[in-house]
Amino acid sequence: MAGALLTALGASPAQAATQVNQDLPVSTMHYRWVSIPAGATYTWETTDLSVGADSVMHLWDWSTLDEVGYDDDGGAGLASQVSYTNLTGSQKSIVLIVRSYSTGTQGTARLLQNGVTLASSIPVAGRRITVENGAGYEHETVKAPGGAEYPYLLALDSSLHLVDLDYTSGVGYQAKVEHASTQYVVIGTTSGSGNVHLYSNDPTDYDGDGVGYGLEWDLGTCDVASWSHCTGVHNLADTDRDGIPDGAEVFGVDSASSPQHLAAWGADPRHKDVFVELDYSDAFPGQPFTEGDAVAAAAIYAAGDAAAIINPDSMDGVRIHLDVGFDPADPDLATLLGDWGGSGPVPDGTAYGVAPDTYRDPVRAGIFHYGLMSQGSGGGQGWQPGDRFGWGVSMGNRYVRSFAHELGHNLNLAHSGHSSWGNVNGKANYLSLMNYAFPGSSFSQGQSAVVLNPAAVDEQAGIGADASHVGVSPFYRLLGPSDEIDWDFDQEFSPGGWGSVRAPVTYATWSGTNAFTANEQDLHSESDLPATTPSLIRGPGNRLYAFYVDDERIYYRHALHNGNSWAGSCPGGDGLDDDCTTWSAAVEVPTSANARGLTAVYSEGQVLLAFRTQWDSLRTIRATGANATGTLTGWTSEIFHSVWTDKEPEAEFMRVDPAQFGGENLVVALFYRNQADGQYRWRTMANVSSASSTDRGALQTETGATLTGVESPTFTNWPYDPMTSTQGTTCGAITNNGGQVGLYCYDRASNRFENVSSSAFTSGTKPTTVGKPGLAFHAYRSWAGLPRDNDPSRGAFWLTVVVPDPNWDFVDVWISDPVSEAAGEDLQDVYFPVSRRGKVGNVWSNMVDGAGLALYDDPELGAMKGLWLRQDGGDADTPLGAVKLRFLPFADGTFRANLTDGNDFQVMERGICRGLASAAYCGPSSFGLD
Repeated sequence: MAGALLTALGASPAQAATQVNQDLPVSTMHYRWVSIPAGATYTWETTDLSVGADSVMHLWDWSTLDEVGYDDDGGAGLASQVSYTNLTGSQKSIVLIVRSYSTGTQGTARLLQNGVTLASSIPVAGRRITVENGAGYEHETVKAPGGAEYPYLLALDSSLHLVDLDYTSGVGYQAKVEHASTQYVVIGTTSGSGNVHLYSNDPTDYDGDGVGYGLEWDLGTCDVASWSHCTGVHNLADTDRDGIPDGAEVFGVDSASSPQHLAAWGADPRHKDVFVELDYSDAFPGQPFTEGDAVAAAAIYAAGDAAAIINPDSMDGVRIHLDVGFDPADPDLATLLGDWGGSGPVPDGTAYGVAPDTYRDPVRAGIFHYGLMSQGSGGGQGWQPGDRFGWGVSMGNRYVRSFAHELGHNLNLAHSGHSSWGNVNGKANYLSLMNYAFPGSSFSQGQSAVVLNPAAVDEQAGIGADASHVGVSPFYRLLGPSDEIDWDFDQEFSPGGWGSVRAPVTYATWSGTNAFTANEQDLHSESDLPATTPSLIRGPGNRLYAFYVDDERIYYRHALHNGNSWAGSCPGGDGLDDDCTTWSAAVEVPTSANARGLTAVYSEGQVLLAFRTQWDSLRTIRATGANATGTLTGWTSEIFHSVWTDKEPEAEFMRVDPAQFGGENLVVALFYRNQADGQYRWRTMANVSSASSTDRGALQTETGATLTGVESPTFTNWPYDPMTSTQGTTCGAITNNGGQVGLYCYDRASNRFENVSSSAFTSGTKPTTVGKPGLAFHAYRSWAGLPRDNDPSRGAFWLTVVVPDPNWDFVDVWISDPVSEAAGEDLQDVYFPVSRRGKVGNVWSNMVDGAGLALYDDPELGAMKGLWLRQDGGDADTPLGAVKLRFLPFADGTFRANLTDGNDFQVMERGICRGLASAAYCGPSSFGLD
């Protein structure tokens, strides 16, 4: 029995007539109310028929839903004549309909009532269609693109008598008739002309989508899985898997105030459709989005190959349909854009995430995405997956690429395309507009075959596709003649295999790709953490120590690292989403004074902290060791250094001239900004165990100029141990009184700080900061985490600054050209190309005003580390939240991941559905890209 049922369900239905009649041209068919006094008999007839016209008359009583009069050729020739006697005892109103006998016998006629001209010329029109019928069949008109507004239907039996009449029961004043005796329907309009679709919908509906078994067969949609074209369809009620049920795409969705004529706007149940309502801030004088913008956007989505998007009609592309509040000048674009009753202005400042709850008609939920344009320059956000997004535009530029990008998020595309392709932004081999760093305006179709791994990259492999975009903004990498790529900026092309290097392959300067924040770990979260720069060091027992201030007390957390291993010194691994290490609970440092800023250094098993107190004095305290679990022990009493500062101090080891430093050649320098006059001054301690410090006065340049500025200074050594090189020294990032950062390197002979800013920064490009700058020397690393060619002196300076912004402050990083002992790469030639400036996180990474990012690197670590205080959020939908102390295990961007390209349209194949519907409704991806 089951087999017989399956066979029956798999068969095509037996039909006398097609159930699908599309794009039928129809015109006005005469319909009028007539009133007959009680006891009177009225006669109506047609005369003066135009050549070829053949009229038929029907009288219809709406009170009884019956035909009360009919005539075909009762008049002269092919004219009609019909009479009605009112026996009701009161005046009676009925409907008179004049139609043509057939579609081919249309024309005009004079209409008489009781021999008197009622209308000198009426249309003799109507399109008669033979239909498939049976009990429960409904024959319904659907508005076609650019079609008739007010059609009505006559249902005729085999004798051509009227058995049903309707003009309002369909979606939005479309017509629908149902009668068991129906053999023909006649379609006309009450006014105007245009095309309509006519569907004969049978009552057998196995998938419950409102479209009958026979109608689905004729449409080519699915009602049962056993049909050959439906074997791979997950949800039979949504044949093309675009999240809009077949019934809605075929008939539309009715609403008393806002009927959705989806078919008229281009819906096709066998092709993936995406409908978008585009609203805009009322700060604009009108709709910013133009017809040309719509055409450009449509072309982006139309490019998908049929094999990737899997449209049941086997045609390429995704079709977008935009409600923009105006009709196109080109009528051929009527299904791309139009005035469909939704688009309009919303109050300026409304968040895109909540706007559709108020400004999109509820009937559109689950059908229309919602895009909101605010004033801006292209930046935006969108739910992934979801049905709403927003982006910034101007009347002069609507940033169509941004529109396509944010809508792409709705369709489940990430900045990486899909998480299985390496879930990070900025992949140079992902050739998609979803990628912040890709300059093109198209979706990827999987062109690049090369896998990039920041922890072990082959610089000679290229990307397996045209790499020209990698040589320009925003990547700015050096390209070789065969598309080799210098990923780590060392001006060399390292081979693969054992020659692979660790490099920030996803760093794309200004585009904010989060290249350096992968696997970021939260160490502490609080709503009111003070704006101080934390400090990160490698301390005793193969541990990292993160120091910070909270409630004017100094705390630290510690965690194990595993040396300069191939895993980036992370015991937990360096793969994407690995927890680099496990951090301890917070431990308070037992200071007697409160703290408002700190710095830390480590040497010979001891940790020295220098901190600014609540009285703005400078003190140091020292831990002489650590126990087996990593807790620092043996804290000494504090040393007061008799200076006053209103900024965080800085401590660093310095190689000095013994003749000028009491026989010492390596000292601990304490740098600070003097509170009274803004001068940068310094003191030195012979070692971390010293009980006092020596005043070295103001920092002076080679010309004797005293350095003054507004932010805390930062210093680092080159190379890591300056004692290993005759050229080894200490360099500092120091601001001037305008917050501009300069680079100054210590000269032992003169005991002054040489200003190398003029060579380090192109004229007019000095970075500006509103927090303590960060500075570290970072040696180029092999895949194993070791300095390349066992040379810890060759690398680059990394400088971080907090960029002032009206809304939120974010951190920029500047990476220098190579620095080494070789001619042309020494400190006198250090250079930070402005093209290599970019964001540590992204534009949503808000720094706490006054706090900077602390960088830490040494040859015992396989990857540079970082520590910062920042807040998430930064737009109207995501207000700034708690301040978080966060550890960056790969501040050099060298996490481990297989970064690949992929076909965006294969993600959209299911993602289009997920933008509107649940995972259960949509089913699994055809390509394993859920």
